[in-house]
Amino acid sequence: MGIVFRLLTGLIGFIRPFFTNLFKKFGVQIFLGFEVFLGFIWGKIKVLFDRMPFYLAWLGAFYALFLGFISGADALIGSIVPMMPLSVVQGASWFLPNNLIECITLVTGSKMYRFMYDHGKMVLDARLQALK
Repeated sequence: MGIVFRLLTGLIGFIRPFFTNLFKKFGVQIFLGFEVFLGFIWGKIKVLFDRMPFYLAWLGAFYALFLGFISGADALIGSIVPMMPLSVVQGASWFLPNNLIECITLVTGSKMYRFMYDHGKMVLDARLQALK
């Protein structure tokens, strides 16, 4: 057992300076690389949280406007049905679905969603052009 212990001690003593010098030089570069990477990630997170109130206010305003538009459209479409004469309602019931109001609201809502998407895309394109 003593011979194996002395052999391992000698081998470790021989290899230790090699690994110590390798990790002194290479390890510092690895940690510097991690520092740069984490600094980049931290910068992005900091920018996100600096702009977060603006994004939340913008999103809240658009959501409130959209909800108001959908509620108004639903009220307008709902007011059309009681104003129709009974004979027109009976005739329309032969070929129109029972959920006509919901269908029309869905179509106008999808058009509004598309408008909001196009507006957001237009704003992003304008910001990209400003950055060039």
